[in-house]
Amino acid sequence: METKLSFLKVVMGSFLTAIVYFLGGWDIALEILLLMIVLDYSTGVLKAIFNKKLNSEIGAKGIIKKVRLLSYSCCFCNVR
Repeated sequence: METKLSFLKVVMGSFLTAIVYFLGGWDIALEILLLMIVLDYSTGVLKAIFNKKLNSEIGAKGIIKKVRLLSYSCCFCNVR
């Protein structure tokens, strides 16, 4: 169990480091973007719990949309 947790930490750390690198560094705009992504996803989960329609497939689609948004942001920052 502890090995899986360590592996997950390494993967998440590497992923977030790559995002920050491709977005040109950590600044207030990136902080706000990530905050809005977290708030959007968490309110969606709370709504699903409240309506008793919690579904992992729908949650995965939401995460994919967030990753797509971050990848678009990385592309546009590098084009600029």
